Amino acid sequence: MMNLQPPAPAAPAPMAHLPTNESQFDRWLERATQAVTLTDLTLAGCEQATPLDGCLPTASISNVRAANPALSHALLAACSGRRAPSAGTVRIGGVDLWASHAARRSLFLVAWVGQALRDDRLDDYLSVRDNLMLPLLAAGERPAPALQRVRRQLSIFDLAECASRSPADLSDQQRRLAVLCRALVVEPTVLFIEAPEQALDAVNAERLRHELSDLVRERCTCVVMATDDARFSALAQTTLWAR
Repeated sequence: MMNLQPPAPAAPAPMAHLPTNESQFDRWLERATQAVTLTDLTLAGCEQATPLDGCLPTASISNVRAANPALSHALLAACSGRRAPSAGTVRIGGVDLWASHAARRSLFLVAWVGQALRDDRLDDYLSVRDNLMLPLLAAGERPAPALQRVRRQLSIFDLAECASRSPADLSDQQRRLAVLCRALVVEPTVLFIEAPEQALDAVNAERLRHELSDLVRERCTCVVMATDDARFSALAQTTLWAR
């Protein structure tokens, strides 16, 4: 069972196809009130769990809680395009995520969805800076402003001096922060983040909490976390109980 907020009656009709450009999706979002909608969702590897239904609004923070961590991970994986569900639908901004061609789905996710799941890593063959540049360039950002955004994001977590280094040369905390920066730098419409507290000291955990709050306030981002950490759980307006 998952306790979610009911859908708003004034929400616009779902988009039939993936948006072809940013302005098209932005126009839809201006009228949208629900960022993520789950319908009769059965998660791969968790078929014994109750199918999930409900809506998550824009400009909100929700926390997924489950007795079995594999269930919360499977939910974030299905919603972030990592692993197809066994049944049901995931809509992001009205777009049926898993009904779309894989290549178009990937471009859509790069442009509008940020994700930092538990075991995510950067590409060790690229510098930290280039790892963060990739999603911005793939989404159509020009190199010069993309580089400015990357530098600004890295500076927030004191990673500026690590920009030219390989992720393999960083500490555990620095690697995790770099993964989080990659998810945050695109200023996503929806952000999926698992174990946000992982490998972070108190100072950087506080910085991340501020970043999440700023995304919601300034970008109307829908943040979906999976954490047992009390400091991050306190940010959530909604708790999603998956059983």
